[in-house]
Amino acid sequence: MKTFLRRAALASLLCLALPGGYLLHLQTSGNFHPIVGGEAYRSAQPDGKDLRVWVKQQGIRSVINLRGNHEGKP
Repeated sequence: MKTFLRRAALASLLCLALPGGYLLHLQTSGNFHPIVGGEAYRSAQPDGKDLRVWVKQQGIRSVINLRGNHEGKP
């Protein structure tokens, strides 16, 4: 019974740790991935710093907002 509880606890920990690790990776990487390397990329909504870095590193010239109409701040 003790062995079963240890295995169940380990399995539960892995079931939580693996998705949690993946979500942490997405948050720290900015969820930025190539669709077609050197041509098109996709990401979550970047902040200004991330966008400046990606423009410099990847040579991005255009950004398409697929989130709908949003006027933003001046």
